[in-house]
Amino acid sequence: MHPASTLIAQHEPRAAAALQACVAGSPRLRLAGSCSDGASALRRIEEEEPELVCLDVRLPGLPVLLQALCADHPGIAVLLTASEQDPAWAMLELHAVDPLPLPVTRPRFQDCMEEALRLRDPSLCARALQQLARARAPHEILVHDRGAVVPLAVGDIESLQSEQGSTLVAGAGGRYLVKLSLAGFERVLDRQRFFKLHRRCIVNREHILHLDGRDPRRIAVRMRSGAWLVADPEAAARMRARTH
Repeated sequence: MHPASTLIAQHEPRAAAALQACVAGSPRLRLAGSCSDGASALRRIEEEEPELVCLDVRLPGLPVLLQALCADHPGIAVLLTASEQDPAWAMLELHAVDPLPLPVTRPRFQDCMEEALRLRDPSLCARALQQLARARAPHEILVHDRGAVVPLAVGDIESLQSEQGSTLVAGAGGRYLVKLSLAGFERVLDRQRFFKLHRRCIVNREHILHLDGRDPRRIAVRMRSGAWLVADPEAAARMRARTH
């Protein structure tokens, strides 16, 4: 298998240098070039036809570049990168497929790079940026389902439970592991719709079917799916206050 030619498009020099080192250290990749804005990246793409492009989410001219990739180069793999301290990071993890956090580590780079090359679909990244621009609270998230990446409407999410730094999302008849932490979901979900039952679980109020408050110390919550969840004392007190 020949190494995949890789273009790095980063506006921050240290991030660009770190990515170049990751590419140089991977037998799967070959560096095709590096640039710091969307216009020069598009010129290099036309010249080099790389198989993978690492794109900074804050790259000047990024929306136009992604539009061109979707229209004229739909088979190029795109890997979005961003700082985990960037306010957009949580939303990006919901809408993009395995975005790469900065500062970069080689193991995470390897995982995200392999997934980008497997999917080879720049439209997923373009869709992510459109969602970021349109709303502060997400309308949908992307999840992995039997090897495919599919959208899951936020309104269809029934519950979210912490799972070793990731989040197990239940909804639309399925359960999906999402890399974003439960705390990350808390920052972006509509708090009028989603309610924290305890430190490891958030539920969608619209999916609550029944509350069992016979035990004065807790409230058992039955969801539309038939699942039973238990609120901690603090959440139970808030729920009782809302019903009085």
